[in-house]
Amino acid sequence: MRRDTITKTSMKIRTLLIHDDPATREHIRLLLASEPDITVVGDRTRDDCAPQMIEDASLILAGAPLPQVADVLPRIAIGTATLIVTASSDRYAVHAFDVGAADYILQPFTNERFRLALRRARTRLAGAPRSSPVLSASVAESSSRPSESCGMVVFKSDGRVHLLRETEIHWCEAEGNYVRVHADAGTYLVRCTLGHLEQQLHAGRFVRVHRSTIVNVDVVRELCAGANGDHTITLRDNTALTLSRGYRDVFERAIGHSL
Repeated sequence: MRRDTITKTSMKIRTLLIHDDPATREHIRLLLASEPDITVVGDRTRDDCAPQMIEDASLILAGAPLPQVADVLPRIAIGTATLIVTASSDRYAVHAFDVGAADYILQPFTNERFRLALRRARTRLAGAPRSSPVLSASVAESSSRPSESCGMVVFKSDGRVHLLRETEIHWCEAEGNYVRVHADAGTYLVRCTLGHLEQQLHAGRFVRVHRSTIVNVDVVRELCAGANGDHTITLRDNTALTLSRGYRDVFERAIGHSL
C-alpha cells in the first residue's frame, strides 16, 4: 500500500479531469493510474464538460481559468466533493481558494507535488476538519527540483487576500488562535494554528525552533549557545529568537551542520 493512501476502501474516488491541454490531461491521467483508490470518470476540455459530469464527481482536477463548477460548490462546502486546480501562473489562485479548492498547483509540477495535492484532497473527502475560512493557504511549487522550490502561500489577513512567496517569509509565531507571519513587506495576522501553517510550508526551508515559532532557515544569520542547551538565533534583520533544545536536532538537519 502506498504511503499516501489513507485507508483501504472498496469505494473509489470518482475523479473528473477538466483541462484544455491534451498533454496535461494525459500526464495527469498517467499519474492517477497509479492511485488504486481513484477512478477517472471523465476526461474533458472546459467546453466539452457537461454539468452532470461535474455533479457526479467527488474529485475534480481542473485547469485554470476554472470551468463552471457552481453546481458542485455546495458539496465542496460540506466536504463531499473537492477541487484541485492546476495552472501555469498564480493568476487564478485567489479565485480557486475562494471557491474552496483543496490545492492549487503551478505547472510544471513534480510527481511528489501532485501526490501531495491528492493527499490533501483525500483528507478533505475523509471528513477531516478544514482550515478556518479566514485562512485560505496552500503552497504551489513550480520547480522540478523540490529542494530548490519556491512556493506561494495565499491567505487572508485584515480583510485582504495576500500572496507571498516562501522566500518573502522570515518567521511565524503563534498568537492564541492566530499566527503572525513576519515577511519582507511587514507582518500579517492570520487565523489558523501554527501547525496548520507549518504543513503548508516547505519542510526543507521552514523549521520549528520553538513550540510557538517557525523560522525560514535561509534568513538565519548566526547562532549563539545559551543556557540549558538553548541557542539564540539571530536573523538578517537582527531579530533574536530562541532555538529550544527540543528542536535542536531538527534544526541541525535543516542546516546540515551540528551545533
